[in-house]
Amino acid sequence: MAILTPGGGPVSHVTGPSSRVATWLVEGNYTEFAFTLMTLVGFSFGGVLSGVMVGNIQFRLKKSYGSVLLLESVLLVVAAGNLSIILI
Repeated sequence: MAILTPGGGPVSHVTGPSSRVATWLVEGNYTEFAFTLMTLVGFSFGGVLSGVMVGNIQFRLKKSYGSVLLLESVLLVVAAGNLSIILI
């Protein structure tokens, strides 16, 4: 899954945004720096949370992934709602 941020950066891979964080910090663009840093932290936290909820390194079809997908869906809806409020 890839999501585009309001700045146009994808959050499916973190190499590009990581580079931009350093660039924006050096250039003094603190708004973009903070936004991208929060995006990276959120992406990382989501990965850790999913790993904790699933709780196993090996994929097992009988393992329940429904709760992780449900939580992800709820968080995406909440984030989209907050984004639409911010953009209005």
